[in-house]
Amino acid sequence: MPRTVHAAAIAALCAFAATLTTTAHAGTLTPPPGAPASTNKTLQEVEPRTPLANTIGTITINQPGSYYLTDNLVSLDGIGINIQTSGVTLDLNGHTLNGFATGNPAHHGIWVSGVSTGLPVVIKNGNIRAFDGDGINIPNGNAAVVIENVHVVDCNNGFKINCPVIMEKCIARDNAGTGIRFNGDAKSTVTKCIANRNGEHGIFGNNGTIRDSAAVLNAQAGFKLLRDVILIGCFAEQNASGFEAGDRAAFDSCVAGFNATDGFFAESLVVFTNCLASSNGGRGFRTNVASVVSNCTSRLNDSDGFFVGNSSVITACTSFNNGREGFRIGFDCRVTDCNADNNGRLVADGAGFRGSGGTTIDSCNATDNDIGFVGGTGGLVIRCTAAGNTTNYNMAGTDHGAIISPAGSFTSTNAFANISY
Repeated sequence: MPRTVHAAAIAALCAFAATLTTTAHAGTLTPPPGAPASTNKTLQEVEPRTPLANTIGTITINQPGSYYLTDNLVSLDGIGINIQTSGVTLDLNGHTLNGFATGNPAHHGIWVSGVSTGLPVVIKNGNIRAFDGDGINIPNGNAAVVIENVHVVDCNNGFKINCPVIMEKCIARDNAGTGIRFNGDAKSTVTKCIANRNGEHGIFGNNGTIRDSAAVLNAQAGFKLLRDVILIGCFAEQNASGFEAGDRAAFDSCVAGFNATDGFFAESLVVFTNCLASSNGGRGFRTNVASVVSNCTSRLNDSDGFFVGNSSVITACTSFNNGREGFRIGFDCRVTDCNADNNGRLVADGAGFRGSGGTTIDSCNATDNDIGFVGGTGGLVIRCTAAGNTTNYNMAGTDHGAIISPAGSFTSTNAFANISY
């Protein structure tokens, strides 16, 4: 290619580069008039909450918003913090609200006097101690209250809530009254809470759900439940009684152990599923009318393993090493697929199964009890097995299939026969 063509191409590229350079550096270098604007955030933008400083008097919150403690607080008398409006979030921020023994029952740590329809009140992340009143007292209200990660110790009641509440990871310890007390027209929820060494009940509730919570060493019931309460995965140990419930309660996967009296006591229309009662001073399970008990175990209790009221159903339960009866069953009940072993260790006539009139006991097994089966007048015992009891069957007045006592191998065509061996 001729040298003149190369020269022309190089000249064209240089011209194009010069154009780009001129375009890239176009524009004025003169700054805009006035002082430069700040790019920093305001304090309210960095921390959009109101600090609460130390004081010996009552702190009153009467405006919605978010508040937090900057240090421990001391309240010599009266109320520590008075929340008078909804829409408040109070973060104790890991600090402690301290009271003193003044003999004033209205000396509450936190008193929420203004809960109404609208935004909830949230209280979280700290400690309350030594108030002659309650740690947290909410006398009434129809909006939800949320309490998270709060520890109350050495007060009258730990938490006394008379409105719907959502509680999580709270502790009530060494209070003179009840550890956690909730009562609302709408359902409440208590999750992963502990009540320990309180002078009355551990957790006292009405109309709500309690999950994964524990009550230990309380002077009265670990859990005292009025009605319409569901308990899931809860634990009661070394209380005066484990669980006490009114009508329409449901227990799932709960444990009662080493309580001074009954492990579980409930009124009518109660459901127990997958629960354990062990080493209690009274009965393992005690219910009144029309209850359902399934897949539960009762062991080493000083009285009956199961004491079940009229018109109830018991299925797939086990009762062993209890002081009196394995299963003591009311009128017109149905008991199926249950096992009773070595009951009656504290009396001379403890039965594996003691039925009442109109009750059916079907496909159950009794071994090593004082008496295997005692049937009530007009009851029915069928397809059961008994072995090693002092008396396998005491069936006077009871309808039943043939009681077969085999010597070696045998064949029976009676599908309803009971077997003694």
